[in-house]
Amino acid sequence: MNRLLLEARKIHKKAVKEFERGDLWNDRMLIRDSAEKAWLSALKAIDALITTRGEELPFGAGAHEFRNIDRISAMLNGER
Repeated sequence: MNRLLLEARKIHKKAVKEFERGDLWNDRMLIRDSAEKAWLSALKAIDALITTRGEELPFGAGAHEFRNIDRISAMLNGER
């Protein structure tokens, strides 16, 4: 399995556990932290998808624009 996808899965498991603890203890900070972890796992999964399509991942300023949903959708539909 893709390294990025394995990282995404690992981070997602941590996010779910942290959310459950936050919900049980009514701790908004834990819930917020779990949401940040879940978002990171989504980004890792998107990166895994992009790299399986043969694209290079950019780093630095503007990297967030690379993950634009319209760009990803076009990539999956065979457009560039």
